[in-house]
Amino acid sequence: MDASVISALTALFTAIDGFQAITIFAIFLVIPPLFALWAFIKIAAAVSALSKTLVALQEELQEQQTASEKHYLAFERKYDNNIILVQNYEKLAGDLSTIIHLNTQAITRLVDRIDFSQIQASVKGKGQA
Repeated sequence: MDASVISALTALFTAIDGFQAITIFAIFLVIPPLFALWAFIKIAAAVSALSKTLVALQEELQEQQTASEKHYLAFERKYDNNIILVQNYEKLAGDLSTIIHLNTQAITRLVDRIDFSQIQASVKGKGQA
């Protein structure tokens, strides 16, 4: 160290009385560790609160994932049911097509018989059986 620095420190310590020494001791040696301890406690509390929040968010995310899986399974069941419904409707449409075809044939024969009986009645004339 330089001689001027040493002489300045010596002059400072000789000029300080007892009360000022305690004040300097408190300012430089006691307050910074207490402040560091207080800061450590506050940081630990904040980290703890953040950890609790993170756990709560993870639980909420898990619940949402479970609900999403349930909705997906329900959608899948509805889709499968719709496939079965379409297959059954296809069978029904085929059966209805057959019924319509048979009804059309029957009505055509009925119309032909009605026309034939009207022609036959007009040919025989009135009073002939």
